[in-house]
Amino acid sequence: MTIRNISIFTIRDKLKEENLRLVSISDWKFESDKDSEGRNKCIELNGFPGVFRDFQGKCYDLRSRDLCPSYSNFMQKVTYIFIKFYIGN
Repeated sequence: MTIRNISIFTIRDKLKEENLRLVSISDWKFESDKDSEGRNKCIELNGFPGVFRDFQGKCYDLRSRDLCPSYSNFMQKVTYIFIKFYIGN
C-alpha cells in the first residue's frame, strides 16, 4: 500500500525510529500519551502525508527528502518541464 509514493512500511520504520505510535483521530482522547514501550502517540496531519504531530504538539516530517515539497525539488520539476517544452516532446 502506498500513499503518494510513501510506503506504509517505510513510515512505520520511521515512526519507530522517532519513538512514535500512530493513533486514529477518533481514539486520540482515549489513548494514553505514552504506551508501555514509552512511545508517544501521534496523528498524521490531514493533507500532508508523512507529516505527524505528537501529543505535545511537536511536528515530525518523515517524508522522503526527494519527494517532499522544497525549492530544489520545485526547480528540478521546472527545469524538466522547460526542457520538455523547448524540445517539443
